[in-house]
Amino acid sequence: MASKLYNELYAFDPGIADAFKKATNDNPNVVINEKGVDLVFDSVIKDRKITENEAKALTHLIAFAKFNNFALTALIASLKVAYDADLFFAGTAKRLSSAAELADVQGAINAVGNVDFWSPGSSSSYKPQDYLPIKELVKSGEITVYELKAAGFNRSLSLYGQYRSDLNRLVIFSGLGPDELVNIVVHEATHAIQDQRDLDSKMIKHTEADAFIAGAVANRTLKQQAFKGYEPFDTAYKAADLVIKGKAKPGDTDWNKAYESVVAEIKGAAYPNPNGKFKTKEDGEGDKEKKRYDDLMNALTSKSKP
Repeated sequence: MASKLYNELYAFDPGIADAFKKATNDNPNVVINEKGVDLVFDSVIKDRKITENEAKALTHLIAFAKFNNFALTALIASLKVAYDADLFFAGTAKRLSSAAELADVQGAINAVGNVDFWSPGSSSSYKPQDYLPIKELVKSGEITVYELKAAGFNRSLSLYGQYRSDLNRLVIFSGLGPDELVNIVVHEATHAIQDQRDLDSKMIKHTEADAFIAGAVANRTLKQQAFKGYEPFDTAYKAADLVIKGKAKPGDTDWNKAYESVVAEIKGAAYPNPNGKFKTKEDGEGDKEKKRYDDLMNALTSKSKP
């Protein structure tokens, strides 16, 4: 007779259930080791995509099976590699293209009214109007937007969204709360600004700090706080207070200190190479993206002038 855990996993995904059975002889009290993790991972990636049901099974497996510490760390690391290889995208992505589908994304970007700061790290300034071309590029489909349904498994990987500068693609995960959606959309829209401005050669820890702070400012504007208790979100939320107060300017000692505190949190498994370069220009791209962004900025801001 099969175990209760096996049957629960089987209801989500038979392949992961069978891998669990092979790894433990269907005994939930057996601790899964590295070889067992390999069985699970091989089952997940054999068709080069990770579906929503597989994500549900993985979430359930991690919650109720037993792993040794190294095996669990290895599984999480392997699944992050799978995410970077677009396997979650291949299995769950849904394009958001209509005005109705994009309404929440566009609404989140509207929360940038108090985003007005100079970055000591990237030497860039961010203002509300900088997001206007991004909204237009999203509307026109020049920046594509996708929703991934990972059944909450993305939280195990500390993944909530992504902007890929090589594809002009913004990804968000389903299941985000309203405060989380605002934070993540503004964060990724800030990366889109960095891409469209061609901020090549800037360090990842600085472009990420800028994006975390922008997302936190949007949350503060709406009297929200997303991902409370987690870094770099908490430190960015503190720094965002200085932005709201108008102190995020060159030469302000408190701002420089707060900014560097955020930079210090860009580390760990989520950011294995914080000193790496943020790449925005692809081979042969030239300055066409920057020109398009600048043209849109000029057109949109001239409309708002009396």
